[in-house]
Amino acid sequence: AVLCSFYHVLILLYLVLFVTPVLGVQSRKPIAIIVSFSKDGDLISGVIKLLGWHPVRGSSSKGGAKALRKINEAVKAGYSLGHIVDGPKGPVGEVKPGLMLIAKTSGMPVFPTIISAEKKWIFNSWDRFILPRPFSRIIIRFDKEISIPKKAGNKSLETIRMELQERLFRLYNEIDEYW
Repeated sequence: AVLCSFYHVLILLYLVLFVTPVLGVQSRKPIAIIVSFSKDGDLISGVIKLLGWHPVRGSSSKGGAKALRKINEAVKAGYSLGHIVDGPKGPVGEVKPGLMLIAKTSGMPVFPTIISAEKKWIFNSWDRFILPRPFSRIIIRFDKEISIPKKAGNKSLETIRMELQERLFRLYNEIDEYW
């Protein structure tokens, strides 16, 4: 099982088309993803269910402890995980501490993951949501895993959180230079 972390700017369709085969087909594991209790989260949760994924509702601002328990139960049941690092309210690109807690308690390594489109529409939203244009080339990139020791303290978790945030920024900058 794996835990992929990515920015909120990713469009669900491309997660389904590209990340699902990587996580689901290769590992033969079901996928759980944390989704906020927002109105957007209601829509996303419904789509995730239709795709056969397992939405776990909660966020740092509402239902986080319950979501953490459910995510850990999903891991024990053999699920791979997806986690949006900067949601539900941003700021864009800022990795929230919840991911560190999920990785620490589940024992799963974190795989920084980015998706970029050559041609895209960028929405005027807090997360700069992107929608790849039809027939646009897409790059999906996984970076080296980050393991979080079960005994990591707050200072270590913060150091790892900052490392992940820097890696994601670096990956996006590298891909932006590619286009």
